[in-house]
Amino acid sequence: MSLDYKNKHIDGIKYFKSATQSDDYDDTAALISELDAVIGVNTTALHCAAALGVKTTCLVPKYHQWRYAQPSMPWYRSMTLKYQDNKSWREVIESVNI
Repeated sequence: MSLDYKNKHIDGIKYFKSATQSDDYDDTAALISELDAVIGVNTTALHCAAALGVKTTCLVPKYHQWRYAQPSMPWYRSMTLKYQDNKSWREVIESVNI
């Protein structure tokens, strides 16, 4: 395996140094805007995706903040909430429809 390949791939996954080590969040937002969907927990990237209109699924833990106590996020039309409730995270993730 070449040194160039090792510098650009980690465990077989392509690594984009410019996207992951940028000092400008606009670069991250640009990358997110090109995605088909984003699935994750409450993070800045997740809220950015929803604000940009990217199809977004937020995995909400059993004990969550007040803003997740409603069936949807009225300020993000592209965000779907999947609640853990008394289910395992595996069950929650398997229930996500992309």
